[in-house]
Amino acid sequence: MNAPQDVAAAAAALREAGAEARAGGTDLMARRRERGFAGAVTDLSGLAELRGVEWRADGSARIGALTTVAEVAGDPRLRAAYPALAQTAAALATPQIRAVGTVGGNLLQRNRCVYFRSPLFSCHQNGGDTCPARAGDHSEGTVVDLGSACVAPHPSSLAMALLAYAAEVEVEGGPQRPVADLYDGADATRDHVLAPGELLTAVGLPAPVEGEAAAYRRATSRSRAEWPLVEAVARVVRRDGAVVDAAVAVGAVARTPLRLPEVEEALIGATGPEAVPDAIAGLAERCAPLPGTGYKVALLSGTVRDVLQPARPADLVFARRGPPPPPPRGGGRRRAARRAATAAGGLESGERIARQRPVWEAEAAAAERLGRARRGGGRTRRGSRAAGPRGRRFRHLRASDRPDLKTGRVRHRPAEIPHGKRKSAAFTASHGRGSPFRRSERLSLPRKRALRATECGARFGRPAMRTPRAREPSPPHCGRF
Repeated sequence: MNAPQDVAAAAAALREAGAEARAGGTDLMARRRERGFAGAVTDLSGLAELRGVEWRADGSARIGALTTVAEVAGDPRLRAAYPALAQTAAALATPQIRAVGTVGGNLLQRNRCVYFRSPLFSCHQNGGDTCPARAGDHSEGTVVDLGSACVAPHPSSLAMALLAYAAEVEVEGGPQRPVADLYDGADATRDHVLAPGELLTAVGLPAPVEGEAAAYRRATSRSRAEWPLVEAVARVVRRDGAVVDAAVAVGAVARTPLRLPEVEEALIGATGPEAVPDAIAGLAERCAPLPGTGYKVALLSGTVRDVLQPARPADLVFARRGPPPPPPRGGGRRRAARRAATAAGGLESGERIARQRPVWEAEAAAAERLGRARRGGGRTRRGSRAAGPRGRRFRHLRASDRPDLKTGRVRHRPAEIPHGKRKSAAFTASHGRGSPFRRSERLSLPRKRALRATECGARFGRPAMRTPRAREPSPPHCGRF
C-alpha cells in the first residue's frame, strides 16, 4: 500500500499505479472483502492538509476531503451556518462509521447493489453488459429514471445536502466544479465521473444565509444503521413571513441525488404549511418505478412532506400555527397537554423526560397498587409478600409460578400442589415458612428430588433416601416435580 505525504504525490501515485484511493476505508475495505479485489491502494490518511474546516472572510466554509463525517456533524459553527448539512451528517450510518468515514469518501463511494458487490454476478459496474437487478431483486432500486441501464441509486447523503446548498468541489490540478457535476445519471458504468488519476481535495460552501430554516428526513426499513429507502433535505429562507428562497433535494431514488425545482417554485411566496400539499402534488408524475419499487412513489411524497413540516422547532421549516388543541375531556388531560406542547415546540427531549419522570413513577406505583387490590394480596416477582388475607396462598410458589404484577394471572399451575390439599396439615408443615422446597428453588432438578425425598422421609419418620420406596405409598405432597 502506497502512503504519500503530500497531495501532489498522492495524485501522481493514483495516476501512475492506477490504484484506488483509501480515506476512511469503510467502503473500499468492504468491497475488497466481498469481491476479493486485491488491486493497488493509495492511503490518503497521512495528508493532514486535506483535514479540517477553513472559514473564509465572507463567512463561507471550505471543508477538507478527509474531514470525518462526525466532525461535520459536531462542529457548532457548521451546525449554525449550514444546519441541513450538519443534520444529514449526524443521521448517517452509525457513530463508529461517522468517526472514520470522510466527506470525500462519502461523495465518491460506490453503490450498494448486492449484484455489483457479489463476485458471482457480472453487471455494467464491473465490466459486464447487463443489469441483473432488473430481473432480480431491485426492491431498493431507483424510482426516477434518468436514462441509465443501471438501477442502483447513489448512496451519498452528503451529496444530497451539498446539492441543496449549491456547493462546489475542488479537484487536484483542475478547476472547481459544482457538486452536481460529479455525477452522470445516464452513465451505467460508474458512480461518479472523476477519472482514475483525479483526487478530490475539498468542498466549498457559499456564505450562509440569515434566517435559514432546514430539516432532514429519511425513510428506512429499521431505525438505526440502515441505508435509506428515501431521504430528503429542505432549506427555506423567509422574509416577513413569506418564503423568498427554497431548496429541496432527495436521495436514494435515482442514479444521482436530485433537486426538486418544481417543489421549490411552488414554495416561493408561501406563508404557511398549507402550500405543501400543492407543492408535492406533481412528484408522482416524475416517477417511473420498477416492478419492485412502486412503493417508493408514495414514500417519496411522504418524506418530502415530512421534511417540510417537521415537528421540532430546532429544525423548523414551516411553523405549526395557532394555539395547541385543547386537551380531550375526561382522563388524560395532562398527558394530552404535554403532547400538544411538545408538538408545538415547548419541550426538548431531555426536559420532557425530566418533567415526565415523576408522572411515570406515580403511574407505576398506582399500577402496582391496582394489581394488588385485584389479587387481594400476593407475591410480586421479587418475592416481597403483600398484605392481605390471600397473601399466604402464594408463599409456596416458585418465582415462575407467582402471579404476574400487571395481570394478576399465574403463568404456570404448580404441579406439586394436589387438588384439595392446600390447607392440609401435612401440606402446611412441608410448604410453610422455612420449608426445604423454598430453600431448594435455586438447586438443580436431581438435587431437588433428592432433597424432597430426604426431608419428607425425615419429617414423617421414614429413613432418608433419594426416592420413595415403590411398595410404600408416598404422602400426597411428595409427588415428583
